[in-house]
Amino acid sequence: MTNTPHLPGLSLMQPSYLHFCRIIFACTAFVLTPMVTSAEVLHLPATGIWNGYLRQLNVVECSSIAREAHSFSLEVRDNGGTSIGTISFTLEPLETEHLILNQFPLTDAYGTFILSEANGSGAQVVCHTALYRQTATGTTIEYAYSLPLQSPTTGTQVGLYNSYSPAGSDRTVYNWLSVFNPGTEPFGAQVSVFNQEGTLDETRSFSVTNLAPGARQDFALGHPDGQVVGLYVIEPEGSTAPFGALLTRYAAQDNDVYDFAFPLLAQPPSCRDRVLPLSTMDPATNWVELANPGAASVDTSVEFYDQSGTLLSSEAVRVAPHTQTHLFVNAVLGERAIGSARVRCTGDTTGKALISQSLFYGRSSATSTAIDWAYASQNLAAATATGEASLLFLNTFFGAANWAKSFSVDGAATDVEYTQFNQVGSALSAQVRSLPRGAALDVPFHEAAGQDVIGLSLGVAQDDDVALVGELLRVFPSATSAIGYIMNVPAVAVPAPDQVPQAPTPTMPTLALAEFVSGLSAPVYVTHAGDDSGRLFVVEQPGRIRLIEPDGTLQSAPYLNLTDRVVFSGERGLLSVAFHPQFATNGRLFVNYTGDGGTTQVSEFTAAAPNANSVDAASERVILSVEQPFGNHNGGQLQFGPDGMLYIGMGDGGSGGDPLGHGQNLQTLLGALLRIDVDGSLPYEVPDDNPFTAVEGAKPEIWAYGFRNPWRFSFDRLDGRLFLGDVGQSSLEEVDIVTRGANYGWNTMEGTNCYPAEQTCDTSGLALPIAVYGRSEGVSITGGYLYRGTSIRDLYGKYLFGDFGSQRVFLLSPLGNGMWQRDFLFSSGFAISSFGEDEAGELYIVDYNGRLLKVTSG
Repeated sequence: MTNTPHLPGLSLMQPSYLHFCRIIFACTAFVLTPMVTSAEVLHLPATGIWNGYLRQLNVVECSSIAREAHSFSLEVRDNGGTSIGTISFTLEPLETEHLILNQFPLTDAYGTFILSEANGSGAQVVCHTALYRQTATGTTIEYAYSLPLQSPTTGTQVGLYNSYSPAGSDRTVYNWLSVFNPGTEPFGAQVSVFNQEGTLDETRSFSVTNLAPGARQDFALGHPDGQVVGLYVIEPEGSTAPFGALLTRYAAQDNDVYDFAFPLLAQPPSCRDRVLPLSTMDPATNWVELANPGAASVDTSVEFYDQSGTLLSSEAVRVAPHTQTHLFVNAVLGERAIGSARVRCTGDTTGKALISQSLFYGRSSATSTAIDWAYASQNLAAATATGEASLLFLNTFFGAANWAKSFSVDGAATDVEYTQFNQVGSALSAQVRSLPRGAALDVPFHEAAGQDVIGLSLGVAQDDDVALVGELLRVFPSATSAIGYIMNVPAVAVPAPDQVPQAPTPTMPTLALAEFVSGLSAPVYVTHAGDDSGRLFVVEQPGRIRLIEPDGTLQSAPYLNLTDRVVFSGERGLLSVAFHPQFATNGRLFVNYTGDGGTTQVSEFTAAAPNANSVDAASERVILSVEQPFGNHNGGQLQFGPDGMLYIGMGDGGSGGDPLGHGQNLQTLLGALLRIDVDGSLPYEVPDDNPFTAVEGAKPEIWAYGFRNPWRFSFDRLDGRLFLGDVGQSSLEEVDIVTRGANYGWNTMEGTNCYPAEQTCDTSGLALPIAVYGRSEGVSITGGYLYRGTSIRDLYGKYLFGDFGSQRVFLLSPLGNGMWQRDFLFSSGFAISSFGEDEAGELYIVDYNGRLLKVTSG
């Protein structure tokens, strides 16, 4: 975009993009290579990239369309190609896996990862990386974008850069060109940079030299020189050397708020026809960009259609060598409208190439010039052929609406059958939609799937000779405007299953409890080390951690024995353990116990070897000590979040009714959930983004407050949401989803009631629980887990929890729009002191009377 406002009635072709100067570098015609798609059924090993700058959450989404289960290994590497961790996982047919890479040290770093098949061959898998940046409050998405995994590619790659502000301001848009090496030999290339007039800019052209296998390097392209536009050509030193490249644009304000971020993939030079989506919703400025990376002019035809398939305009456009032409879509399509553009090269196309893409810049209102969101559609993916389906990644977390956009390549009419599947491959819904001739089909998948669902959709054209292309738009909400942000994920052409199963009627899970281990002494917690060992670790309240082998064998000797320093009585004792996210390499673990005088002690221990069967108690390093005024309400939970921070649950200090007022007091650590960084300066650091670091007198460690006794909490391993069970006083037990800086009400409120119940109270600014239950059903809640395992399909995506006193087990099922349905499942017959999760996401119940029970399908 230029920095001059575009007004209705202007010519589609802006003259500033058609200037052409003599090229001072002698270029030969391209040798065209096979097209590499932006999203594809992968030839493994395949490479992806990650970026931990700007607080970005990196999630790899993979779906399998194979006929049998396949196991995979995802190795995460830093920008130099050194391995920093591995994730192993298995995909059943039509199953989808979400892998959160932020469990590794990604902060202020970038790198690559390699996806390989762990056993056998014949895997058919599709993957991409979703990157999210939340607002500082953590309540909405600031931006989000998708990066595909790619099979190794070779040959010349080309792309565009543009550091102009689409808002018309003088603020520069950052353009970062990422080049990565998926091969086994060092990689080198020449990057030729052309300016707006099509002239080679020798001062800004550069070389990529000796890029190590698995390594990645990012180059500033455009923004160091202010507002410029142009294209780049990457020519590798060897014609068979594999590499990948893409450019990401970031638009930032001065206050560290980002207007948008989106990627543009480098692509092999090609002149194939493309169908591009168009949209000026809600409202948005839409541009079709054409660029010629070759040495000879390219003649093109661009046809604009509205949503119903009516031809609006047909433009013949000649693009000079190494230049760009930008077509202003709003002038043809109108405002708040949807359509498509069909772009093709005309005339003699021998040795010629064309880049075509559709860019969208959204605003909060028709009169606003500020940009709220942006994304780009390149439509590089292959169209479906006979016997193929169009796969779309489904994800309605973060409140996202999911709009599927489908087009037929030649404009033919057809019916399209869409079937949605959840994460474990069970069909959710099926529907048939009509795609008229030349039209754009938009289908709201979220309406049938509901909120907080992930999985995939398969779209099959009912006419065998109709080829489909498209994408899925994840539209995130905003508190102040129609749209918060839009992430587009390209469709993938995949082999269609022989039979698409019918959507089943949702049923309540039927569960059973199988004894896994007995002979424990007052067990209160169970967890795993995240080290791929399959071991479980049970915390015994008197002061021991016990090790359970993968086959269920309980080691006779304690893994860690702290009975010499733990004060055990009533609610006091050794209460939990949390293993560092990199325990497999650093051997660090953290425990919470009550010591002398009942003081809460959070300490670090280090295993001499991560795979050892014991830890030396003498390796203790005290992290945090908090005095407790009474003997109860110690909290005691430790867990590392997906952000790598250590979260600590602290009760209100005890007695009854919070007599010292800790729950509503930010000047004490009691009655709060704390968040600290144990990887910085000793004994710990307070993260800069903790909510109360700038509040005078407040304890900066506090992440959220207003709790009575947060005995057990857990993170959803899919999206990082924090679920917490807070033990009530005399009337209500509650389940909370905890967010940054929120106040959960105690002792102004108990659950959803004022406290004391006979009084009125001011509830403004207080976060309400997602579920409560009264004294007829239980007396002491034990928080559980949102199930993300694979063995109990009807339990998937639901929150399982229980009550210590009544021994009942409950279920929370998401209804959408933040609403949850609570159901009583069964009376367990056990004193449920904790729930736990193994490395595969399967669940366990800890019986305080000495047993560990595995949750199974009944």
